Amino acid sequence: MPKFCLYLAFGRSSCYARTEQARPELVNVSNEVSKRVVSAAGSAVADGAEQPGECLTRVRQALPGLQGARRQVADYVLTAGWGACGLSIAELAERSGTSENAVSRFARAVGFSGYRTFSQALAVDLGRTLGASHAHPFEALQAGAQDQGHLIDVIRRVFQFELECLQDTMTNLGEPQLQHAVTALAEARRVLLLGTGAAAAICQLAQYRLSNIGVSAAWASDSMVMVSEVNLLGASDVLVGVSYSGRTRVTVELMEFARRRGVTTIALTAARNTPLAACADIPFVVFGPNVSVRSGQFSARVSGMVLLEALVTAVALKRDGDVMTGLEEFGELQSRINNLRPTWKPGRRHV
Repeated sequence: MPKFCLYLAFGRSSCYARTEQARPELVNVSNEVSKRVVSAAGSAVADGAEQPGECLTRVRQALPGLQGARRQVADYVLTAGWGACGLSIAELAERSGTSENAVSRFARAVGFSGYRTFSQALAVDLGRTLGASHAHPFEALQAGAQDQGHLIDVIRRVFQFELECLQDTMTNLGEPQLQHAVTALAEARRVLLLGTGAAAAICQLAQYRLSNIGVSAAWASDSMVMVSEVNLLGASDVLVGVSYSGRTRVTVELMEFARRRGVTTIALTAARNTPLAACADIPFVVFGPNVSVRSGQFSARVSGMVLLEALVTAVALKRDGDVMTGLEEFGELQSRINNLRPTWKPGRRHV
């Protein structure tokens, strides 16, 4: 019985899709991903309540037609992001500098029956972003479900996602932001990179690259090790925190702790207006407006790695001096260690 399997694994999540001749329909993986993400938001819309849709998308679409106090509320929600989530109507009114009546009118203006349903929809929408940090490229999986058997199209689509995210990230990077990060890394006494799950891999790679050019660097993914390493940092050090969701508790809290101690903090995340970005001196968002939230966070893993590689290259150029000489010596050492002996042959035992 002819059949094929597609298995993708990234971070802590995985997806398994299988088709068989006797079972022509392909499991709609995208629906399962969406269900898990909504569940991860912590509070789904109650039975019988209106469907939330894309809450932030509704707000953005309604923005040009909003005026006065309603526009103030909309601006605050779009700017604060997670900071607006879970607030009572009185709290949102106070933080946006408006009134409870204005908040209620705003909720109705963007298509909700009242503030309660708007608040629930906002939590689900932001929770979808959080869950997507460990998700697969939604549109690619959806396309694979519609075009059964065309795996090469899925693979091409994933490459397209990555290229789009790389382009968007490059377009949205500011030169002062990059200059600040490069200078901080080049002059740091020590650089520490923190990341858990899927973020740990690029932290390890960045640490390796920095060490190659003579920068004292370390990385950690275990929470207890992260705490002990951050406790050693001082005002002349740099802490780089990586969290695609921007809400990883241990990373965010340690970034805030280090910043209070005068450590320069750099954040790399795939979501704007998150706690991680808020507590960083230099925040980087590797997620552009042309890629959807669900796919963008998948693609952010590659863009994040490329951004860190680019920063390390710029740091090497800024440090100059003995960097090139050190790299040549390091390359020669690597070549001796990594290359097989001239006498090596397949099948022969080598001691």
